[in-house]
This record gives sequence, structure tokens and C-alpha cells, in this order.
Amino acid sequence: MSLYGFPKAEHLCGKTNFQQLFKEGRSYYAALLKLVCLQRPASTFAVQAGMVVPKKLFRHAVDRNRVKRLLRESYRLRKPAFQAAVGRIPCTWQLLFIYTGRELPTFQQVQKSVNVLLTNVQKKYLMQADKKNCADGTKV
Repeated sequence: MSLYGFPKAEHLCGKTNFQQLFKEGRSYYAALLKLVCLQRPASTFAVQAGMVVPKKLFRHAVDRNRVKRLLRESYRLRKPAFQAAVGRIPCTWQLLFIYTGRELPTFQQVQKSVNVLLTNVQKKYLMQADKKNCADGTKV
């Protein structure tokens, strides 16, 4: 499997997953996107991601699908760096990218927003891991 792939197993799907994500997840905001993420302890490391473009913003399915394609591609290119940064501790990550912009974006705009969001999540996670390590004396 390719390092930059986005196989079906990594797609976030299922009503219960989405409900739990909205109920327990943390939100992060960037220029065009909102990211809702949830981290749970698990025996192995895994990341699942989903992309949402509200029908209220784009009435035509063609436009919604275009934005979702841009989101998937931006995430796919940034995924290896994210996994390398947060993959030291076995846990399951669920990420949901919600497009909040009013106009069709360019790839560069989407890529910049995705990079900002994933960098913010990495920083928060690594800060929490460092605090936890200092408290219990273990090393990550």
C-alpha cells in the first residue's frame, strides 16, 4: 500500500461514528474549514478521515463533489507527516473536515487550511503527551 494512499479502510463512515465524533470531539477552525477530531486509546495506531460539504452552501452536487475531491487530495498529501508526528502512541484518530467557505476554493486555499488544522492538532496532541510524560515519568 502506498504511503500517500487513502484506502477505504481509512474513510470515516457510519452514523454512530459521526454521532460520537460530534458529541465527544474537539473542534479546530481555519480560514475555510472546521476540523472535528477525536482521539481514543487503542491497541494499534489508526487514522480515519471524512470530508463534508453542506448542501446549504453548494446546491449543486458537482460543486460539493469538487470541494470534497480537493479536501481528500489535500489530506492525502499531508497524511504521512501527520501520522509520523502523532503515531508514536497507539490510538485511533477520527478526523472530520467540514467545509465552511461560501465560494468554490482553489487547491492552494484548501491545502493551506488543511495544513493549518493538522499542524494545530499535532501541537495540541504533542503538548498533552509531553505533559502526561512529565506527570508519570514515561517517555514517548
